[in-house]
Amino acid sequence: MKRAWLFGISILILLGMLGGIGSQTVLAHQSIPYDKFRADVYEGKNFERCVGSLSEYSINHWWETGGPCGLTDNFSIRWQGNFCFPVSCCYLFRVTADDGFRLWVDGGLVMDSWIYQPATAYETCFYLSGGYHNIKLEYFEATGGAIITLNWELDP
Repeated sequence: MKRAWLFGISILILLGMLGGIGSQTVLAHQSIPYDKFRADVYEGKNFERCVGSLSEYSINHWWETGGPCGLTDNFSIRWQGNFCFPVSCCYLFRVTADDGFRLWVDGGLVMDSWIYQPATAYETCFYLSGGYHNIKLEYFEATGGAIITLNWELDP
């Protein structure tokens, strides 16, 4: 029993040193939730190294000069969730970002502003049938203030 325990600990230490155990590996097996977002946080603009995962009911972050998981600059986040849209109609999606973002609905890219920019607001109308739809938002922060918000509503 003691030998098996020591062997297991040795393997975990070895894999950790080799990079075989990391948030990204574990996160790949997590499912996309319903009615909330799973946020995977990375170092680097292009999702270089996953440093944590968060669960959020909305995306409304004005970090000033801070950020998630102890990061302040040069990070990216990927939010994914399945949400119920009660009726079939055009929905108005709004995103405010400093710096870049990409928004997908059911795997289709509907907004793309993957650029360095001050806080800038965007909106688009997108038709959805009633029921659950997959929403994915990717975001990167370069330097300075960090802002990202996402919301949607029935098109007025």
